[in-house]
Amino acid sequence: MFQDRNRTIVHANDDNEYFIDRNGHAFRYILEFYRNGEVIWPNESFLENDTNSAYVSRCELLKEFDYFQIPFEIPEALPTSQMLAKRLDGFMNALLECSFDIKFAFRTYMSIKFYDYSISGEENHPTMLVVNPYINSAYKKLRPFESCGYTLSIYFKEEINAFMRASLSKLSCDIRKVKSPDCVVIRMYIRDNIDCEEILKHSAYKKLLV
Repeated sequence: MFQDRNRTIVHANDDNEYFIDRNGHAFRYILEFYRNGEVIWPNESFLENDTNSAYVSRCELLKEFDYFQIPFEIPEALPTSQMLAKRLDGFMNALLECSFDIKFAFRTYMSIKFYDYSISGEENHPTMLVVNPYINSAYKKLRPFESCGYTLSIYFKEEINAFMRASLSKLSCDIRKVKSPDCVVIRMYIRDNIDCEEILKHSAYKKLLV
């Protein structure tokens, strides 16, 4: 990064500090390259399924590699069935984790919509993912699957439903395809009402509330 060839893009201020005004989320891939001397692609390491960090698309990563003049080669081989299976597993786990977000938001229901990616234009496409009610933590978990949630929900509808039922007995999941607009609606219900009295029993402020 600090080689002579990069002198035009990296400058130090008077305190010998460097400010790089680029994609902060993608910068971890830049650091990994300098740590290990190897380019890590998101769909190979499945870091896009890490809900603790922001997802970076391959397109964004290519722009950053080009800016920092990092040599790279796009893998010639297409993703294998094993890699696609990991993608599916990540999607189902994200849906399951959303059920916890629903309960933490003191809700019992959530509607998730994935729109058909093919109906959007390259320049100005509508939002492909809608979560209602909007829960930020749940949206972040599902955001990496915005472009494939529609097709995954159609191809593996029965498997997703079976996985959700087997994982949580009080969780119901209904997946339906809607024609206009072309989208898939995933409705998640938690058959466990919010028991205010029971919650107050465990509250640290119970004595103050008596």
